[in-house]
Amino acid sequence: MLIFVAAYFAFSGVDSERITWFYITMGIAIVYGLLFVFPIGGADMPVVISLLNSFTGVAAACGGFLYDNNVMLMGGVLVGSAGTILTVVMTKAMNRSLTNVLIGMVGSGSSGSGSGSLVLVVALEKYKQRMLPS
Repeated sequence: MLIFVAAYFAFSGVDSERITWFYITMGIAIVYGLLFVFPIGGADMPVVISLLNSFTGVAAACGGFLYDNNVMLMGGVLVGSAGTILTVVMTKAMNRSLTNVLIGMVGSGSSGSGSGSLVLVVALEKYKQRMLPS
């Protein structure tokens, strides 16, 4: 709803060529966003959300630079850098690269390597050894 209200105020008194380019740009952005997120697996989604969050910070910093607004610039820099640091920390914790997270599942026929169940079995065995007296 907010998009339609913003579009109404943005396009009141604007020629039809600009409106057409606006809708073309919005369509391309939607298709790009969907194609960017579709191949991501469930466990990798927090990394992608953190990366997208850092992109919004960079966009806000660019807007602050464009409008000569230091508060917006510094806020965007903080959000962008925090999102980037979080993305790097999460990928290192998963022992994977960011490239592997983003395009690792593209073109693969399987849903994963299957090593997750092995890790779960080992963790349960260690838990059982600690909790049960010998």
